Amino acid sequence: VTTVFLLSAGRLYSETKDKKVPDHSNVERSKIPVEYTWKIEDIYPTYDAWKIDKEKAAEMIKGIDKIAEGWTTSAKKFLSFLEYNSNLSMIGEKLAGYASHQNASDLSNIQFMKMRGDLQVMFVEYGSKVSFIQPDIIKLGKEKFEEYLKEEPKLGDYKVMGPGCHHHRLRS
Repeated sequence: VTTVFLLSAGRLYSETKDKKVPDHSNVERSKIPVEYTWKIEDIYPTYDAWKIDKEKAAEMIKGIDKIAEGWTTSAKKFLSFLEYNSNLSMIGEKLAGYASHQNASDLSNIQFMKMRGDLQVMFVEYGSKVSFIQPDIIKLGKEKFEEYLKEEPKLGDYKVMGPGCHHHRLRS
């Protein structure tokens, strides 16, 4: 999400670097020439496209319980769950980036505020659904993870999952 925004901002900079950019700080966004606005379509082309991904993420959150059953019992299940969770996280970050940028572009737009609020509710549900991940990884132990890593080399992508997760807990 950040990369898309930075690319759009970079394009805006390169398109305007040879001319003075007018001050639009007190102008309603709808009255600002498009060449001086974010190219939000790089994230989602339309609000409807955003809604489709939001519905997909909501369905994926509902599916966490099923895919998490026995997720640490084999390398294959472990990898499958981590990939599912990673895909869901990427969709969530893209959704949040779009909603956040839209909201920042017009703080008075109720639809944009609702988009952010809907995502906050969804992310709270997601957080409660995946609260088992770190304790399960700690229970799994370093030796078992290393065994799984030999069976499924793609698990190496998940070796460092953040502070307090298995990489930090298991290396000692």
